[in-house]
Amino acid sequence: MMKLAVRSTAAALTALATAGVGSLFAGAAPAQAAEGDACGPGATLLAPDTCEQVFTGGTTTFTPSATATKLEALLVGGGGSGAAYGNGTGYGAAGGGGGEVKVVDVTTGAAPITVNVGGSAQASSIVSGAFTSSAASGVAGVAGNEVATGGASGNGNAGASTPAGSNYAAGAGAGGSPSVQQNGGAGLVVGDVAAVGSLFAGDTRCVGGGGAVGTISGSIVGTAACGGSAQTPGDATQLSAAVANSGGGGGATIGDAATSRFGTSSAGASGVVVLRWRLAPVTVTFDANGHGAAPAAETVSYGTAAAEPSAPSATGWVFGGWFTDATLATPVDFAAPLTASTTYFAKWTAGPVSGTPTAVDPAAAVSDGDAVGADRLPDTGVEVSGAAIVTALSALVLGLGLVTVARVRRRRQQF
Repeated sequence: MMKLAVRSTAAALTALATAGVGSLFAGAAPAQAAEGDACGPGATLLAPDTCEQVFTGGTTTFTPSATATKLEALLVGGGGSGAAYGNGTGYGAAGGGGGEVKVVDVTTGAAPITVNVGGSAQASSIVSGAFTSSAASGVAGVAGNEVATGGASGNGNAGASTPAGSNYAAGAGAGGSPSVQQNGGAGLVVGDVAAVGSLFAGDTRCVGGGGAVGTISGSIVGTAACGGSAQTPGDATQLSAAVANSGGGGGATIGDAATSRFGTSSAGASGVVVLRWRLAPVTVTFDANGHGAAPAAETVSYGTAAAEPSAPSATGWVFGGWFTDATLATPVDFAAPLTASTTYFAKWTAGPVSGTPTAVDPAAAVSDGDAVGADRLPDTGVEVSGAAIVTALSALVLGLGLVTVARVRRRRQQF
């Protein structure tokens, strides 16, 4: 099993700076910022146990180490460029195809991993030992004199073609061919490409859209999605660039013979490679510290808290809580997230042994209406047994008898 994390060498860090390593696309903000070195330099903590690093250009070496148990990669190829043709009398415009989109499991690969991010019309790839995977680039559109063919997507969807009397055709997207001649083909939602249980499952971002086309006069205005290029809203003479690192296809406009204006075209977007990995779970063990039975160990996800177990018990001892250290200096906070396996220690203080009388607070032992007052003597604190009471009564009776006998003798002597 591959052990994963981000530990780049100085050369790799330099490559990251020049190649481009950034955060995810807009709308996919991390759940929380990275804490300490949990994910490594340049990476983002998306969830308590999930890290992500985004590569936006060039070639980079990614070196895994022992902080995770699963690694996956999102690969998006670069988009194909749009094309515009014009000679003053004839015109044509074609959109570029969107790049291929795929999610692959790299857990069984070998370190280091070489990450290559494709630019416009270039494939993106990763190489991990014998494991290699790539996402193909979209194909550029082709435009001629009153004819055009939209570029195919990196995964093979066909672009639009021009029927008789038409001179424009949009590019295909990774999600399908154009639905209408001028609109770029659909891209793909990342989560739809990922397998069940994937680290990318549920990701709603859309990439790999095809490039759109339209007339420079504004009579035809195509639309694009998922990163593809299209005419600027409100200004048909301008093209909006394909969204960077989306793999979207380039767009194009058709010139206008009436005004002798030529059309324009735009390049496809660069691709992207995103690595996601899951941090290894942590284990909490409980040390009973010589008394009672220790609770069972708990294994929890990295960055989450352990559940507080039921308090242990031991005859003659009182449990005083769990502590993070053997010196019992720091109490455990069971709401705190854990980032490493650890042991908690029980604290005990000597207590009463079963069957031995315990001291009772006199004030607490007096019930309402039974307080010491004028009609009650205060407790002496001396306990009197039943045998002592019998002996005392016998002595009292004997004493009374002797007193009576003495009185009778005295009276007889007087007479």
